[in-house]
Amino acid sequence: MTSRRIPISVFFPCHNEEENIESLVQKTLEVLPGISDDYEVIVVNDGSIDKTAAIVDSLANENSKVRLVNHPVNQGYGGALQSGFRAATKEWVFYTDGDGQFDITELPGLLDLVDQADIITCYRIERAEAGIRKLNSWAWSRLVNRLFKLNIRDVDCAFKLYKRKSRIHDDPKRRASLPPPGRDPKRRQPESHFPSVQRTFQVAQTDSVW
Repeated sequence: MTSRRIPISVFFPCHNEEENIESLVQKTLEVLPGISDDYEVIVVNDGSIDKTAAIVDSLANENSKVRLVNHPVNQGYGGALQSGFRAATKEWVFYTDGDGQFDITELPGLLDLVDQADIITCYRIERAEAGIRKLNSWAWSRLVNRLFKLNIRDVDCAFKLYKRKSRIHDDPKRRASLPPPGRDPKRRQPESHFPSVQRTFQVAQTDSVW
């Protein structure tokens, strides 16, 4: 376990995750004391029609570290992400999907990079997807990287850590420029440029098992 400790908000965008969200929140509450003395867990309930909101509301009543952000009407994944970032109050903000497909116990491993980067984005080593879905994901990543001058290996990997003061999640014109992915496939710490906020961000990429 890392000795590095950071103030951190962890949030989960959720839609109809009554079967997964309680165990995910409980596991997260077990992980976070090992890396932080100042943390919160936020669940963004994006218009679920099952018991997701009720379960999280109960967890919040039992533990003040847990908060519910509720969308009465589904706003889509992007809307859920925006609400999560806006609700976060700590210096670092981490998110992953509320279905528990990623292992939250891998979060402490990202702290090795917090002194080197403002954004830490993971990529999946093994993708448990059908061939056509892998192809679609590859094509989408290529398109996004080309359009926005990025070089992110796995654009859609929902296992990311952001430094909140960067406020990049509030910037609709963000752009980045990274070196070719052939350099250091395990980890890269290139510079990314976001001219609309007149600041240079450091981006690091590392792996995540799925």
